[in-house]
Amino acid sequence: VSAFNTAKLAELNFKLGEIYLILTQKFLKDFKINKENISAIGLHGQTVYHNGKIPCTLQIGEAAFLAKNLGIPVINNFRPSAIALSGQGAPLVPIFEDYYKNEFDLTKNACQKNEYVPQMIDYLKQKGLKIIVATNPVFPAIATEKRILWAGLDKNNFELITTYENSSSGKPNLAYYQEILNKFNAKPEECLMVGNDVLEDMVAKKIGFDVFLIKDCLINKKNDDISGYNQGSFENLIEYIDNKL
Repeated sequence: VSAFNTAKLAELNFKLGEIYLILTQKFLKDFKINKENISAIGLHGQTVYHNGKIPCTLQIGEAAFLAKNLGIPVINNFRPSAIALSGQGAPLVPIFEDYYKNEFDLTKNACQKNEYVPQMIDYLKQKGLKIIVATNPVFPAIATEKRILWAGLDKNNFELITTYENSSSGKPNLAYYQEILNKFNAKPEECLMVGNDVLEDMVAKKIGFDVFLIKDCLINKKNDDISGYNQGSFENLIEYIDNKL
């Protein structure tokens, strides 16, 4: 590693530690939490490199900023500790996997089925079009696939379902949409992004996607003007797609 890169990495390590401190202090203030009631803080840090096969790993975000300024013990180095115990540096994965295999099923009742969605998928499949579940990849595959099943859909009808295992960016980052395009060697003008979140879904229009805003269960956190988007219900979407084809 060059001296310049080493110095920059050290600088980022301390700068990120300062940011963690500021955000933690804000969190305690906003939620009126007395730090005297906190036994310890767990700090994963930002992974800048990880290879579970070698294995080796490196996280930055200096924990001393939290420990010294808050006076609270800070537990960190989760990944190096897991590797030292002959693991691959992912100590929390088994816990999350167990949750999604079991307790996560309790959320099933929150999922709703829409009679028009299966019809639309069947119609698109008959037309030979590729369908992608471009959901924000904050869940593992096991969770997203369960949600699809609960919605009365078949995961095998989709060319791709974005999850945190197969995605390197998330919404509303345009890199998320570009990554999907790259996987299918597709052009944005060939694609239609359908969603109900103005910020996270309609942003695809910025790189050339055609978009359609579903107003059923509309999410518009910033109360943005939505007049410039094709929009309507699922029934309207079927009509829109039919006219496009």
